[in-house]
Amino acid sequence: MYGVVTELDVSGLLHNSDLVMYDRYEGSLWQQVTGEAIVGPAAQRYEQLEQIPIITTSWSAWKSQYPETEVLAREPGVRGYEMYPYGTYEENDEIYFGVEGLDTSLQIKTEVYGIGLGDASKAYPASISDDIETISDSVNGEQLILTRNNDSSITVIFSSGEDIIPIRLFWFAWAAFHPDTEMYQK
Repeated sequence: MYGVVTELDVSGLLHNSDLVMYDRYEGSLWQQVTGEAIVGPAAQRYEQLEQIPIITTSWSAWKSQYPETEVLAREPGVRGYEMYPYGTYEENDEIYFGVEGLDTSLQIKTEVYGIGLGDASKAYPASISDDIETISDSVNGEQLILTRNNDSSITVIFSSGEDIIPIRLFWFAWAAFHPDTEMYQK
């Protein structure tokens, strides 16, 4: 139901090693990578979540920009936020749960920015934004400009003026849900 506010929670399920969420309003299941409702009333209505931008940053950079930010904790000191809870998962080639049609044309945990337009999709290795501030390219015949912002986020604007939010994730996850994706080449 469009315009309905709900809460999303972790279902405990995975599909292609990607989180499946459920909404507390109707109990529909939602695929995290695509934002699509995949089971339940919302899926029967072909609903999709609205994307919002996110960035990964250090706590000190965030606190500098947003000094009034508070951290939610049950009790002070209960969770050590300085400790990454998944060990070396981001650095190794292990995937804890299966991925259908695993694409190894890139190291599977290469971070990419994925862009989908119609039936076409393209992946941009996150490392390219370290060297290049602006990239001119096209997806599905539409010209676009990718720009690295001061906060390290990426903005994508099409020649039509439409801007979209690229999805930042591991290559294996992007390729699992976009098996015909193109890869950006410098």
